[in-house]
Amino acid sequence: MTNYDQKPNQSQISTYPPKHKKKSDQNNLIFQQIINNPQINQSDLILIYLSFKDEIDTQPIINHYLNSKKLAVPKINGSEMEFYYIDKTTKFQKNKFGILEPVNSQKVSNFQNSVCIAPGICFDSQGNRIGYGHGFYDKFLNKNKIYSIGLCYYKCLVPLLPHDKFDHKIDQIITPNKHLIIKN
Repeated sequence: MTNYDQKPNQSQISTYPPKHKKKSDQNNLIFQQIINNPQINQSDLILIYLSFKDEIDTQPIINHYLNSKKLAVPKINGSEMEFYYIDKTTKFQKNKFGILEPVNSQKVSNFQNSVCIAPGICFDSQGNRIGYGHGFYDKFLNKNKIYSIGLCYYKCLVPLLPHDKFDHKIDQIITPNKHLIIKN
């Protein structure tokens, strides 16, 4: 897991199509792609992050699937990231990074027929991602071999990101106007 402090320069960043500049419009376009995604709709369990800072808003996705699929969100335990089931009654509290985590939820132990929606600050067209530099998703996905989908805004998809052997490539990337399948 590489910790990247430098952001891509302006020439590497895709420009916004003029029609959908607002984040709420982009979030809605991504939501529409998610609810029509075959990998997600065929899965029994969706592992999904709770939005933090400038990440794609996952609350509409969570609300959409709350009654029809099993959902689980990450929780950091020491140096490991684990997933815990959530439902309408789940309570949350902020962890040391300021990210909401479930309280008193059951830990997921079986990841059969699941898909992971992974966050990222930036993605590239080869499936590389930059997160917040702690490598939790890389470790988790390398260990569990779960089909993964990254969500990002137009400006966060770049041609190529630096990466190393510990980084985990995402299987699909969804932006408001693109759906890249990196591997099946």
